[in-house]
Amino acid sequence: MNDLECKNPFFELLTCGKGLNYYRNIYNIPNYMKFDDLYVNDPRNISNLKDLTDSFAKDLFVPFIGAGPSTTLGEPNWSDLFDQLCKALNVKNVRKSKLSNGTVDYPKTFSRLFNKNLDKNRFYEKLFEVIEPKKTSATWFHKRLVQVFDSYITTNYDSPIEEAFIDVHPKRNLKKQYFSCYGLNNISNCIVYLHGHKDINFCIIKSDDYDYFYPSISKKPGIPIVEDFLTKVFTERSVIFIGFSFKDKYIEEFLRSLNLSTQLRYSHYWIISESAEIYKEIDEKVKKHMKRGENFEADNELNNFYNGKMNIKPIVYKDKWDIFPQRLFEKLVETNPVAIKPGVISAMPESSL
Repeated sequence: MNDLECKNPFFELLTCGKGLNYYRNIYNIPNYMKFDDLYVNDPRNISNLKDLTDSFAKDLFVPFIGAGPSTTLGEPNWSDLFDQLCKALNVKNVRKSKLSNGTVDYPKTFSRLFNKNLDKNRFYEKLFEVIEPKKTSATWFHKRLVQVFDSYITTNYDSPIEEAFIDVHPKRNLKKQYFSCYGLNNISNCIVYLHGHKDINFCIIKSDDYDYFYPSISKKPGIPIVEDFLTKVFTERSVIFIGFSFKDKYIEEFLRSLNLSTQLRYSHYWIISESAEIYKEIDEKVKKHMKRGENFEADNELNNFYNGKMNIKPIVYKDKWDIFPQRLFEKLVETNPVAIKPGVISAMPESSL
Protein backbone atom coordinates (compact mmCIF):
# COMPACT_ATOMS: atom_id res chain seq x y z
CA MET A 1 0.00 0.00 0.00
CA ASN A 2 1.45 3.38 -0.94
CA ASP A 3 1.70 6.45 1.28
CA LEU A 4 -1.40 8.01 -0.24
CA GLU A 5 -3.51 4.97 0.63
CA CYS A 6 -2.14 4.85 4.17
CA LYS A 7 -2.54 8.52 5.06
CA ASN A 8 -5.71 9.64 3.35
CA PRO A 9 -9.07 8.67 4.96
CA PHE A 10 -10.48 8.85 1.43
CA PHE A 11 -9.31 5.28 0.89
CA GLU A 12 -10.66 3.95 4.17
CA LEU A 13 -14.07 5.36 3.30
CA LEU A 14 -14.10 4.10 -0.26
CA THR A 15 -13.03 0.58 0.63
CA CYS A 16 -15.23 0.19 3.72
CA GLY A 17 -12.07 -0.06 5.83
CA LYS A 18 -10.79 -3.11 3.92
CA GLY A 19 -8.05 -1.34 1.95
CA LEU A 20 -7.42 -1.25 -1.77
CA ASN A 21 -5.55 -4.57 -1.78
CA TYR A 22 -8.82 -6.32 -0.89
CA TYR A 23 -10.48 -4.92 -3.99
CA ARG A 24 -7.43 -5.50 -6.15
CA ASN A 25 -7.79 -9.21 -5.35
CA ILE A 26 -11.52 -9.21 -6.14
CA TYR A 27 -11.05 -7.50 -9.49
CA ASN A 28 -7.86 -9.33 -10.39
CA ILE A 29 -5.73 -6.19 -10.24
CA PRO A 30 -2.10 -7.15 -9.56
CA ASN A 31 -0.58 -5.60 -6.42
CA TYR A 32 2.40 -4.50 -8.49
CA MET A 33 0.18 -2.56 -10.91
CA LYS A 34 1.30 1.03 -10.63
CA PHE A 35 -0.69 4.01 -11.82
CA ASP A 36 1.93 4.61 -14.52
CA ASP A 37 1.18 1.16 -15.95
CA LEU A 38 -2.49 1.95 -16.55
CA TYR A 39 -2.18 4.49 -19.36
CA VAL A 40 -0.71 4.48 -22.87
CA ASN A 41 3.01 5.13 -22.67
CA ASP A 42 3.32 7.88 -25.26
CA PRO A 43 5.18 11.08 -24.27
CA ARG A 44 2.32 13.21 -25.60
CA ASN A 45 -0.21 11.25 -23.57
CA ILE A 46 1.98 11.55 -20.48
CA SER A 47 2.31 15.30 -21.09
CA ASN A 48 -1.48 15.72 -21.20
CA LEU A 49 -1.87 13.72 -18.00
CA LYS A 50 0.79 15.82 -16.28
CA ASP A 51 -0.95 19.01 -17.43
CA LEU A 52 -4.15 17.77 -15.82
CA THR A 53 -2.65 16.71 -12.50
CA ASP A 54 -0.45 19.82 -12.24
CA SER A 55 -3.30 22.24 -12.92
CA PHE A 56 -6.01 20.43 -10.96
CA ALA A 57 -7.98 22.45 -8.42
CA LYS A 58 -11.32 21.32 -7.06
CA ASP A 59 -13.04 24.65 -7.55
CA LEU A 60 -11.80 24.99 -11.15
CA PHE A 61 -12.49 21.54 -12.62
CA VAL A 62 -15.91 20.19 -13.52
CA PRO A 63 -16.51 16.57 -14.65
CA PHE A 64 -18.71 16.05 -17.70
CA ILE A 65 -20.10 12.52 -17.51
CA GLY A 66 -21.30 10.67 -20.59
CA ALA A 67 -23.05 7.33 -21.00
CA GLY A 68 -19.96 5.17 -20.36
CA PRO A 69 -20.24 4.81 -16.56
CA SER A 70 -23.94 3.94 -16.84
CA THR A 71 -23.36 0.73 -18.79
CA THR A 72 -22.28 -1.12 -15.63
CA LEU A 73 -25.53 -0.14 -13.93
CA GLY A 74 -27.37 -2.49 -16.27
CA GLU A 75 -28.82 0.25 -18.45
CA PRO A 76 -29.39 -0.31 -22.18
CA ASN A 77 -27.22 1.17 -24.90
CA TRP A 78 -28.86 3.30 -27.61
CA SER A 79 -29.74 0.34 -29.80
CA ASP A 80 -31.26 -1.66 -26.94
CA LEU A 81 -33.03 1.43 -25.62
CA PHE A 82 -34.75 1.92 -28.94
CA ASP A 83 -35.78 -1.73 -29.22
CA GLN A 84 -37.02 -1.91 -25.63
CA LEU A 85 -38.90 1.37 -25.91
CA CYS A 86 -40.64 0.19 -29.09
CA LYS A 87 -41.73 -2.91 -27.22
CA ALA A 88 -42.86 -0.95 -24.14
CA LEU A 89 -44.93 1.39 -26.32
CA ASN A 90 -46.19 -1.50 -28.45
CA VAL A 91 -45.07 0.30 -31.60
CA LYS A 92 -43.78 -1.65 -34.59
CA ASN A 93 -42.13 -0.97 -37.93
CA VAL A 94 -40.22 2.18 -37.01
CA ARG A 95 -37.46 2.58 -39.57
CA LYS A 96 -34.06 3.59 -38.21
CA SER A 97 -32.64 6.72 -39.78
CA LYS A 98 -29.03 6.48 -40.97
CA LEU A 99 -26.21 9.00 -41.18
CA SER A 100 -23.99 9.31 -44.24
CA ASN A 101 -21.38 7.01 -42.64
CA GLY A 102 -23.97 4.25 -42.22
CA THR A 103 -24.43 4.56 -38.45
CA VAL A 104 -27.86 5.07 -36.92
CA ASP A 105 -29.06 8.65 -36.42
CA TYR A 106 -30.73 8.07 -33.06
CA PRO A 107 -32.24 11.56 -32.59
CA LYS A 108 -34.13 11.21 -35.89
CA THR A 109 -34.97 7.59 -35.11
CA PHE A 110 -36.46 8.49 -31.72
CA SER A 111 -38.38 11.31 -33.40
CA ARG A 112 -40.02 8.75 -35.67
CA LEU A 113 -40.92 6.58 -32.71
CA PHE A 114 -42.28 9.59 -30.80
CA ASN A 115 -44.48 10.62 -33.73
CA LYS A 116 -45.98 7.13 -33.95
CA ASN A 117 -47.03 7.31 -30.30
CA LEU A 118 -50.29 9.16 -29.63
CA ASP A 119 -49.73 9.67 -25.89
CA LYS A 120 -46.67 11.94 -25.73
CA ASN A 121 -46.36 11.84 -21.92
CA ARG A 122 -46.39 8.05 -22.03
CA PHE A 123 -43.39 8.14 -24.38
CA TYR A 124 -41.24 9.75 -21.68
CA GLU A 125 -42.72 7.68 -18.85
CA LYS A 126 -41.83 4.44 -20.64
CA LEU A 127 -38.46 5.81 -21.68
CA PHE A 128 -37.46 6.50 -18.08
CA GLU A 129 -38.76 3.08 -17.01
CA VAL A 130 -36.59 1.39 -19.62
CA ILE A 131 -33.41 3.18 -18.54
CA GLU A 132 -33.83 2.31 -14.85
CA PRO A 133 -30.62 0.57 -13.64
CA LYS A 134 -31.01 -3.22 -13.53
CA LYS A 135 -27.85 -4.11 -11.55
CA THR A 136 -27.06 -1.37 -9.05
CA SER A 137 -27.98 2.26 -8.42
CA ALA A 138 -24.36 3.46 -8.50
CA THR A 139 -20.80 2.10 -8.73
CA TRP A 140 -17.42 2.76 -7.19
CA PHE A 141 -16.76 5.13 -10.06
CA HIS A 142 -19.61 7.35 -8.89
CA LYS A 143 -18.49 7.06 -5.26
CA ARG A 144 -15.03 8.28 -6.10
CA LEU A 145 -16.37 10.95 -8.41
CA VAL A 146 -18.38 12.63 -5.65
CA GLN A 147 -15.40 12.48 -3.29
CA VAL A 148 -13.18 14.50 -5.60
CA PHE A 149 -15.65 16.94 -7.18
CA ASP A 150 -18.64 18.82 -5.84
CA SER A 151 -20.20 19.91 -9.14
CA TYR A 152 -21.23 17.65 -12.02
CA ILE A 153 -22.53 17.93 -15.57
CA THR A 154 -24.08 14.96 -17.33
CA THR A 155 -25.99 14.25 -20.52
CA ASN A 156 -27.39 11.11 -18.89
CA TYR A 157 -30.98 10.86 -17.70
CA ASP A 158 -30.24 8.56 -14.73
CA SER A 159 -29.38 9.31 -11.09
CA PRO A 160 -26.25 7.38 -9.96
CA ILE A 161 -24.31 10.56 -9.16
CA GLU A 162 -27.18 11.65 -6.91
CA GLU A 163 -27.28 8.23 -5.24
CA ALA A 164 -23.54 8.27 -4.58
CA PHE A 165 -23.58 11.87 -3.33
CA ILE A 166 -26.37 11.17 -0.83
CA ASP A 167 -24.59 8.06 0.43
CA VAL A 168 -21.19 9.72 0.79
CA HIS A 169 -22.38 13.17 1.91
CA PRO A 170 -25.58 12.50 3.90
CA LYS A 171 -25.50 15.91 5.59
CA ARG A 172 -25.04 17.94 2.42
CA ASN A 173 -27.74 18.94 -0.03
CA LEU A 174 -27.16 18.35 -3.73
CA LYS A 175 -28.89 20.90 -5.91
CA LYS A 176 -30.44 19.58 -9.12
CA GLN A 177 -30.70 21.76 -12.20
CA TYR A 178 -31.87 21.03 -15.71
CA PHE A 179 -30.26 22.42 -18.91
CA SER A 180 -28.30 25.06 -16.92
CA CYS A 181 -27.44 26.12 -13.38
CA TYR A 182 -28.12 29.78 -14.21
CA GLY A 183 -24.71 31.16 -13.31
CA LEU A 184 -21.55 29.37 -12.19
CA ASN A 185 -21.91 30.85 -8.72
CA ASN A 186 -24.66 28.20 -8.32
CA ILE A 187 -22.64 25.23 -9.58
CA SER A 188 -21.09 24.18 -6.26
CA ASN A 189 -22.86 21.14 -4.72
CA CYS A 190 -24.90 20.92 -7.90
CA ILE A 191 -25.60 18.42 -10.65
CA VAL A 192 -26.71 19.77 -14.00
CA TYR A 193 -28.77 17.36 -16.08
CA LEU A 194 -27.87 18.99 -19.36
CA HIS A 195 -30.37 17.03 -21.45
CA GLY A 196 -33.21 16.57 -18.96
CA HIS A 197 -34.21 13.95 -16.41
CA LYS A 198 -37.10 11.79 -15.25
CA ASP A 199 -37.85 14.32 -12.49
CA ILE A 200 -39.28 16.66 -15.15
CA ASN A 201 -40.53 13.83 -17.40
CA PHE A 202 -38.59 15.22 -20.34
CA CYS A 203 -35.24 14.71 -21.99
CA ILE A 204 -33.46 15.86 -25.12
CA ILE A 205 -33.49 12.72 -27.23
CA LYS A 206 -35.34 13.56 -30.47
CA SER A 207 -33.94 15.59 -33.35
CA ASP A 208 -36.60 18.26 -32.74
CA ASP A 209 -35.37 18.59 -29.14
CA TYR A 210 -31.76 18.97 -30.22
CA ASP A 211 -32.71 21.52 -32.85
CA TYR A 212 -34.60 23.56 -30.26
CA PHE A 213 -31.93 23.49 -27.54
CA TYR A 214 -28.97 23.94 -29.95
CA PRO A 215 -30.34 26.69 -32.23
CA SER A 216 -26.91 27.95 -33.31
CA ILE A 217 -26.21 24.50 -34.77
CA SER A 218 -29.64 23.68 -36.18
CA LYS A 219 -30.21 27.23 -37.50
CA LYS A 220 -33.80 26.82 -36.37
CA PRO A 221 -35.90 28.70 -33.78
CA GLY A 222 -35.17 27.67 -30.21
CA ILE A 223 -33.77 28.74 -26.85
CA PRO A 224 -29.98 28.85 -26.24
CA ILE A 225 -30.17 27.91 -22.55
CA VAL A 226 -27.90 24.85 -22.98
CA GLU A 227 -25.53 26.68 -25.32
CA ASP A 228 -25.22 29.65 -22.97
CA PHE A 229 -24.46 27.35 -20.06
CA LEU A 230 -21.81 25.40 -21.99
CA THR A 231 -20.21 28.65 -23.12
CA LYS A 232 -19.97 29.82 -19.52
CA VAL A 233 -18.53 26.52 -18.30
CA PHE A 234 -15.95 26.20 -21.07
CA THR A 235 -14.71 29.76 -20.72
CA GLU A 236 -14.52 29.84 -16.91
CA ARG A 237 -13.74 26.24 -15.91
CA SER A 238 -11.66 23.25 -16.96
CA VAL A 239 -13.85 20.34 -18.01
CA ILE A 240 -12.95 16.65 -17.74
CA PHE A 241 -14.95 14.45 -20.10
CA ILE A 242 -15.39 10.90 -18.81
CA GLY A 243 -17.34 8.14 -20.55
CA PHE A 244 -18.09 10.54 -23.39
CA SER A 245 -17.74 9.54 -27.04
CA PHE A 246 -18.46 12.83 -28.84
CA LYS A 247 -20.89 10.97 -31.08
CA ASP A 248 -23.40 13.64 -30.12
CA LYS A 249 -23.00 15.81 -33.22
CA TYR A 250 -24.80 18.77 -31.67
CA ILE A 251 -22.46 19.05 -28.69
CA GLU A 252 -19.40 18.40 -30.84
CA GLU A 253 -20.39 21.02 -33.41
CA PHE A 254 -21.24 23.54 -30.72
CA LEU A 255 -17.91 23.09 -28.93
CA ARG A 256 -16.06 23.26 -32.24
CA SER A 257 -17.81 26.54 -33.02
CA LEU A 258 -17.16 27.85 -29.51
CA ASN A 259 -13.46 27.06 -29.79
CA LEU A 260 -13.24 29.05 -33.04
CA SER A 261 -15.18 32.06 -31.79
CA THR A 262 -14.10 32.35 -28.15
CA GLN A 263 -10.75 32.68 -26.41
CA LEU A 264 -10.73 29.77 -23.96
CA ARG A 265 -8.67 30.43 -20.83
CA TYR A 266 -8.28 26.84 -19.71
CA SER A 267 -7.45 23.47 -21.19
CA HIS A 268 -10.03 20.69 -21.08
CA TYR A 269 -9.43 16.96 -20.91
CA TRP A 270 -10.97 13.79 -22.30
CA ILE A 271 -10.41 10.47 -20.53
CA ILE A 272 -10.76 7.65 -23.08
CA SER A 273 -9.86 4.01 -23.47
CA GLU A 274 -7.54 2.79 -26.20
CA SER A 275 -10.54 0.77 -27.45
CA ALA A 276 -12.41 4.00 -28.23
CA GLU A 277 -13.23 4.26 -31.93
CA ILE A 278 -11.38 7.53 -32.44
CA TYR A 279 -8.19 6.16 -30.89
CA LYS A 280 -8.39 2.91 -32.84
CA GLU A 281 -8.74 4.91 -36.06
CA ILE A 282 -5.65 6.97 -35.20
CA ASP A 283 -3.71 3.86 -34.18
CA GLU A 284 -4.61 2.16 -37.47
CA LYS A 285 -3.44 5.19 -39.48
CA VAL A 286 -0.18 5.31 -37.53
CA LYS A 287 0.48 1.62 -38.15
CA LYS A 288 -0.12 2.04 -41.89
CA HIS A 289 2.28 4.99 -42.04
CA MET A 290 4.91 3.06 -40.09
CA LYS A 291 4.52 0.04 -42.36
CA ARG A 292 5.23 2.28 -45.36
CA GLY A 293 8.18 3.89 -43.60
CA GLU A 294 6.35 7.20 -43.25
CA ASN A 295 7.62 8.04 -39.77
CA PHE A 296 7.01 11.79 -40.12
CA GLU A 297 3.38 11.26 -41.14
CA ALA A 298 2.86 8.77 -38.30
CA ASP A 299 4.25 11.26 -35.80
CA ASN A 300 2.02 14.00 -37.22
CA GLU A 301 -1.08 11.84 -36.73
CA LEU A 302 -0.23 11.38 -33.06
CA ASN A 303 0.68 15.04 -32.57
CA ASN A 304 -2.63 16.18 -34.04
CA PHE A 305 -4.55 13.71 -31.90
CA TYR A 306 -2.87 14.49 -28.59
CA ASN A 307 -2.89 18.24 -29.18
CA GLY A 308 -6.64 17.86 -28.98
CA LYS A 309 -9.55 19.17 -30.97
CA MET A 310 -11.53 22.09 -29.57
CA ASN A 311 -8.85 22.61 -26.90
CA ILE A 312 -9.79 19.24 -25.39
CA LYS A 313 -6.72 17.11 -24.68
CA PRO A 314 -7.17 13.32 -24.72
CA ILE A 315 -5.69 11.10 -22.04
CA VAL A 316 -5.72 7.47 -23.17
CA TYR A 317 -5.71 4.55 -20.76
CA LYS A 318 -5.02 0.90 -21.53
CA ASP A 319 -8.14 -1.03 -22.39
CA LYS A 320 -7.42 -3.79 -19.88
CA TRP A 321 -7.48 -1.35 -16.98
CA ASP A 322 -10.90 0.28 -16.86
CA ILE A 323 -10.15 1.30 -13.28
CA PHE A 324 -7.97 4.11 -14.62
CA PRO A 325 -10.56 6.88 -14.04
CA GLN A 326 -10.91 5.83 -10.39
CA ARG A 327 -7.14 5.66 -9.94
CA LEU A 328 -6.88 9.06 -11.59
CA PHE A 329 -9.28 10.39 -8.97
CA GLU A 330 -6.90 9.05 -6.31
CA LYS A 331 -4.10 10.96 -7.99
CA LEU A 332 -6.16 14.14 -7.99
CA VAL A 333 -6.97 13.68 -4.30
CA GLU A 334 -3.23 13.53 -3.68
CA THR A 335 -2.89 16.80 -5.60
CA ASN A 336 -5.81 18.49 -3.87
CA PRO A 337 -6.63 16.57 -0.63
CA VAL A 338 -10.24 16.32 0.42
CA ALA A 339 -11.17 16.29 4.11
CA ILE A 340 -13.32 13.22 4.71
CA LYS A 341 -14.63 11.72 7.92
CA PRO A 342 -14.31 7.91 7.95
CA GLY A 343 -17.61 6.11 7.83
CA VAL A 344 -19.38 3.05 6.51
CA ILE A 345 -20.83 2.98 3.03
CA SER A 346 -22.61 0.25 1.15
CA ALA A 347 -20.47 -1.84 -1.14
CA MET A 348 -20.89 -1.30 -4.85
CA PRO A 349 -19.26 -3.07 -7.79
CA GLU A 350 -16.33 -1.47 -9.57
CA SER A 351 -17.40 0.46 -12.64
CA SER A 352 -16.09 -0.14 -16.14
CA LEU A 353 -16.05 2.65 -18.69
